[in-house]
Amino acid sequence: MSELVHTLINDNSMYLMTNLDALLEFMARIRCCAYVASLNAAREVAVDGKSVIETMNELLRDADARRGLRFLLLAAKYLGKQLAESEIK
Repeated sequence: MSELVHTLINDNSMYLMTNLDALLEFMARIRCCAYVASLNAAREVAVDGKSVIETMNELLRDADARRGLRFLLLAAKYLGKQLAESEIK
């Protein structure tokens, strides 16, 4: 139980909870149907029998997949920057 509590309540989760409004506002700008479509596509891919490497090679050739990956990486960069700034204070 102690390990579970420690995992759930750490600096990163506290940061996310304190900045939840900004995160939700950002995520709300993306159309809900895009979330549903991407989750459905991911579910279909998960059972196609291809290896992770095959899937990555395929997706890196796809412009939409690259655009989505770039979005996620930039979001991670922004969150990392915010975490670094919060550690300084």
